[in-house]
Amino acid sequence: MDQPLSFQGPLFTPCFTPAPICQSYWFTPQRDWLVSLRLHANSLSGPLPEPALPNSTCKNLQSLDLGNNKFSGNFPEFITRFKALKELDLSGGEHLTLEDVLNATGQVMEKTNYGTVYKAKLADGGNIALRLLREGSCKDRSSCLPVIKQLGKVRHENLVPLRAFYQGKRGEKLLIYDYLPNRSLYDFLHESRAGKPVLNWARRHKIALGIARGLTYLHTGLEVPITHGNVRSKNVLVDDFFVARLTEFGLDKLMIPAVADEIVALAKTDGYKAPELQRMKKCNSRTDVYAFGILLLEILIGKKPGRNGVDLPSMVKVAVLEETTMEVFDVEVLKGIRSPMEDGLVQALKLAMGCCAPVASVRPTMDEVVKQLEENRPRNRSALYSPTETRSEVGTPF
Repeated sequence: MDQPLSFQGPLFTPCFTPAPICQSYWFTPQRDWLVSLRLHANSLSGPLPEPALPNSTCKNLQSLDLGNNKFSGNFPEFITRFKALKELDLSGGEHLTLEDVLNATGQVMEKTNYGTVYKAKLADGGNIALRLLREGSCKDRSSCLPVIKQLGKVRHENLVPLRAFYQGKRGEKLLIYDYLPNRSLYDFLHESRAGKPVLNWARRHKIALGIARGLTYLHTGLEVPITHGNVRSKNVLVDDFFVARLTEFGLDKLMIPAVADEIVALAKTDGYKAPELQRMKKCNSRTDVYAFGILLLEILIGKKPGRNGVDLPSMVKVAVLEETTMEVFDVEVLKGIRSPMEDGLVQALKLAMGCCAPVASVRPTMDEVVKQLEENRPRNRSALYSPTETRSEVGTPF
């Protein structure tokens, strides 16, 4: 049942994607009487410089619309000093007001040990996803904002973007994302329901490659690398074209140590925890690779990892020793496969086991993982859609 979301607070920080530089433009908010400024779609470009008056707060500025221009560079920190700001538009298609968020009605989608995710319906009929972080789970505002700004810059087709951050007067914190009406990879692999699509090898390979590309971007595609810290099938959304999108990346950096430790403990319970995390506690790119290896085994074998599932690496080792390797693959994976070696199945299994190596230094990087998956694609990529599932209005999924 939909319920109103009730929050009060002064800080609303939209996140945006910088656009290429075309020309220079200097924006100099100097007047405390300024309430609203609209320079929408004026072909402005370049970075937004600091105000001409260094300590300017524009204390009455409530609306700043610089959308549909071509600004570049990092999020302008001086905007966070505008405490009265309720509406901010810095790019095309990412316009969201504080009033929109506070008047949204919410439906609980998921509860975790560090917060609750709501599907929020806006007054105009659109939807957003709100993650209300559990009280006391986060670091203070000064520690959170640098992380939020970093996460807000992330834009990649295999990652769910953070659109805005909100902190209320009572200390409540909201992360605002696009709402994607997709099911998780966990649901696709382990849930039994009528009409669930068959996950053949071509589809699973595309999902695995998308996850790998998303992690590679986090590790190497940004000025400051980001560790996901919570790679698991429940944190991968899959759409009708079998495009995978990772959620919840970098959230451990927002949490106080005790809650970050809970995330690591949950990873152990669910089977995604790298062995070195027993002593070092903090996640890094190599622990992400380990978790990806477990996830790739989960994709290939179709069984849940962890205490409530199967020790997947051990299962594969036993099968190799007993020369029954082909029996570990999920039945759906093998459908239509003539040669597991030529179709990249065996290579994917070896790659997954390499990612799960007990010694972190011998694991491949995610960039190497992407290259190996790209070099060993399924031969029959048309198997992404069977003739009965192909619709004339749907374009090529590659």
